[in-house]
Amino acid sequence: MAKEKKARVRVPLALAVNTAAFALGGLGGFCLAGWLAGRGWLTFSGWLESYALGLAEMKASGVSFFAVLWDALRWPLFVLALGYTALGVWMVPVMFALRGFFLCFSVAALCGAGQGGFPLALVLWGLGGTIKLPAFFLLGTRSWSQAVSLGGRPLALPADWDGRYLARTGLILGCVAGCAWVEFWCVPGLLQWIVPLLRAGG
Repeated sequence: MAKEKKARVRVPLALAVNTAAFALGGLGGFCLAGWLAGRGWLTFSGWLESYALGLAEMKASGVSFFAVLWDALRWPLFVLALGYTALGVWMVPVMFALRGFFLCFSVAALCGAGQGGFPLALVLWGLGGTIKLPAFFLLGTRSWSQAVSLGGRPLALPADWDGRYLARTGLILGCVAGCAWVEFWCVPGLLQWIVPLLRAGG
């Protein structure tokens, strides 16, 4: 009981640490995109043209559902695994910082592309982000708390595993997998609709 209470007490701290790391990474991605664009090293029209070419290739070859599923599950699975090791104390916030950096850099670059950039960013990251980002934060918050509770031990023992937590984790990952299934069926059609906007904006 004391152990469960101790874990609950750490949840606000874990959420604050991960949120701060995510925000710092996102700010870094936004600033880098703006800095590169200001020096002419990042041409937004080039981004749009590369996406248009990629969409044409994707339409011709098709997309594997397992590729979409892995793209949706990789970040949650990484932080979930780190929670069972002492490395998670500092690696989980690093993962949040990287997630924020890559997401914000990509969104900022596309939104700065002009016509077609914002709709493309919304389709690529907004649709799945409503499920995947909250799942990432839920799992990462618990993972950081669990890594801290190891008390310096390199790995978690079977006694540290909580059956209810594992059940909730399975439910969260199931929601992420369902989100990947929706993206697999909906996103290609939406992207094909946006292609004319991309080329018009380029």
